[in-house]
Amino acid sequence: MWIADNWNDYEVIDTSSGEKLERWGNYILVRPDPQVIWNTPKEDPRWKKPNGYYHRSSKGGGDWEFFKLPQEWAILKLVRKIRSKKAGKIAFDSLFVTGCSVMLCFFIALGSTIAASTTNATNQQTVIILGCAVVGKSPSWMLSYRIDSAYKYLEAHPDSVAVLSGGQGNKEDISEAQCMFNVLTDKGIDPDRLYLEDKSTNTFENISFSKKIIDENNLSTDVAIATSSFHLKRATIIAEKQELKPARISAYTSHFLRATYYVRDTFGVIKEFLF
Repeated sequence: MWIADNWNDYEVIDTSSGEKLERWGNYILVRPDPQVIWNTPKEDPRWKKPNGYYHRSSKGGGDWEFFKLPQEWAILKLVRKIRSKKAGKIAFDSLFVTGCSVMLCFFIALGSTIAASTTNATNQQTVIILGCAVVGKSPSWMLSYRIDSAYKYLEAHPDSVAVLSGGQGNKEDISEAQCMFNVLTDKGIDPDRLYLEDKSTNTFENISFSKKIIDENNLSTDVAIATSSFHLKRATIIAEKQELKPARISAYTSHFLRATYYVRDTFGVIKEFLF
């Protein structure tokens, strides 16, 4: 048995006539207790000035009456009062069901995002590499991972070509597409296999602008999208909306960033499903 002899936040002060006088922190409450069958005098003055008194109802249950409580308790009192009404109960129950539904949708979308985080590309002839930050003229670590994953695929499939998609940000000396081109050609990829799309500023533009290049050059619409693992689900949804047939090339995401990026992109996945 554990004895909470050092807990100072709660105290039964007195009991009498089916009720008990309690202290919760700095607040005094009076509430019913059917085990209190004795009728001793209520001599403690706090019986007359509690912060909260629970009134039993003849129909069962009851309600609290609060006095001189902080704002948080006043809000709770208001919520309980509203919920005691039929319309209020319906409203709160509806909010609860809605909240549960939203949480369920979020976790379904998160599961879908995680499930789509692996590579499934096999023999697609067109690769779309999605850009991200460039530091000066060099790829950021995230862009490096995307380039490396795409490079391995291009090496394993010498007949494939790649659309390098990404414009130039304010703090970037060159476009993301040009940065990817420089790295891939330095690694030995034939420049004739690479198409630059250097105008896009977000994932939707990455895919839609790349689709124009694919159509203009009669490239296969069976594409493999190379991007970070957390980003693949949203990217493939957008690609399907652009009438592409996407497969996935997954790029590594650092462990310490996975939770943040997966949660963030899950909201993006929900947005794509809704709109």
